[in-house]
Formats: sequence, structure tokens, C-alpha cells
Amino acid sequence: MLDGHLLVGPTAEEDIAKEDTRLITMAQFEHIGVIAKRIIPGLKMEKTCSVFSGSRSICVETDDFWIAASSKDQRFIHVAGISSPGLSAAPAIAREVIRLIEAQTELVAKTDFVREK
Repeated sequence: MLDGHLLVGPTAEEDIAKEDTRLITMAQFEHIGVIAKRIIPGLKMEKTCSVFSGSRSICVETDDFWIAASSKDQRFIHVAGISSPGLSAAPAIAREVIRLIEAQTELVAKTDFVREK
């Protein structure tokens, strides 16, 4: 992550009841740890400080990514239903979001931007 901490995951499970989408079982946690340790052998899952869970909105009509300007405010872009290959598609998704924003407003480069080290 940008702050130097590691984010391990995600994983996905189908057909989970809506009221159970915020639950992480020990079996799921251990499964993610096994996969993560293949990538980072020295990873210490016992030093975990947070876990996250949620549900992924999928567009039922298309069963595909849903990227569109809001009907209430065209400057607000909805990006939902991003399942596999979402990570690989991230650059193309970003370009589409920029295209939708540019259709509504002029983007101006910030000339006094200072990047902190």
C-alpha cells in the first residue's frame, strides 16, 4: 500500500448471503495466508492488524464491468462490477473514467504540485 503496509488478498466467494458479506472466517483468513506466503515467503500473517470484507456489485443485466456517469451528477463516475480481470483492466478503466470526466469538465494540470518523498 502507499503507506508501506502490505495488503494481502483479495479472494472471492460466490452465493454469499448479503448479511454474511462482512464476515471473515478463520478458514478464509488461513487460505489467503497460504496463497500470500507463496508470493512473500517471510510474510507473518500473525501480525495482521486489520481485515476487510465486502460484496462486489455485479451488473445483472450485462454480467460485466459497469462504468458510467451518474444520472444525478455527470461529474460522479460509477465504477462497479469489477471482477476478474479487474486488476489487469485497471489502466483501461482509468482511461475510460478520465474520458467520462473530460466529457463534462475541462481537466487542468496543477502547476504547483509538489510530490513528497
